[in-house]
Amino acid sequence: MTTSSRALLLTGATAAGMAWAVRGRSSQVFGPSVWRGRPGRKAIALTFDDGPSPATSTILDILASYRVPATFFQCGENVLRAPELSQAVCAGPHEIGNHSHTHPNFALRRPPYIVGEFLRAQSAIAEATSRTPVLMRPPFGVRWFGFREMQARLGLMGVMWSVIGLDWKLAAPRLPYPHIDGMPGPLNGVTAGTLYHFTALAAVFLSDVTAPFHGNFTVWPGSHRALEGYFRAQGTDELVRGFPPIEMAPPRQLTARAGDVLLAHYQLAHNAAPNVGPHVRYAVFFRLAHRAHDPASTATLVDLWREWDGVRGTPAS
Repeated sequence: MTTSSRALLLTGATAAGMAWAVRGRSSQVFGPSVWRGRPGRKAIALTFDDGPSPATSTILDILASYRVPATFFQCGENVLRAPELSQAVCAGPHEIGNHSHTHPNFALRRPPYIVGEFLRAQSAIAEATSRTPVLMRPPFGVRWFGFREMQARLGLMGVMWSVIGLDWKLAAPRLPYPHIDGMPGPLNGVTAGTLYHFTALAAVFLSDVTAPFHGNFTVWPGSHRALEGYFRAQGTDELVRGFPPIEMAPPRQLTARAGDVLLAHYQLAHNAAPNVGPHVRYAVFFRLAHRAHDPASTATLVDLWREWDGVRGTPAS
């Protein structure tokens, strides 16, 4: 073996050793940590990183339904944005851990920066939950010079993992496309080229919908007025071919409790958001028509409040 080959091999071995020291799940080089339980024990430890986020409520619901505890490694800046979600974690049989304040990659960072990140997160979590974390997980699993001192100062044990979910590779749920009832479709019984319209849509919620993407009734605020203007300018024929190309405000997923009733103008664009929660969303919908409603006329499409006695002339909301 030549001298250059030996040097190359040594360089490669050094790089591999450093990579293991920084990110190896069993590495103790930069500070104490655990990555698995005792061999032979029939148990798993579930952990969730990066929150709190809107998904935290869904995860807590699922864990509660199976009576399973977990550890949530949370970022300080996220805790400051949603302290109530961190409090919800601590209200259950769960552990909360420190995942740094802003989720940086700590490779090549100086020790004071490392201490500052975890100290800020430690303070944010303690202030929100009255609980001081004793566990820490480094973002991306990256540890560096200064971690051992930081852990000793803050009383934190590092926690790595044995299996990772790769959930960030999953496609996020997408909001539905807007529509209004009575547009022709293959499953609603409305014949192509025709339109079944009415006065108001009423929904009675039979179960709680308290978080996004739980099958929420989703509306596009102000879309009824935008459609009125479009129909006045372009006519109503477009509606039998599909939803007209109008500019609308961003959609809003509505929350509700069982027993709540929602009343919406027929012409308000709406749909149901995907349900990624642990429970089925139940609701009953009613299509209401004014006693003088003429289904053969399109007059109500260009005059929003024609059949809403007492509403015409009131300030728009």
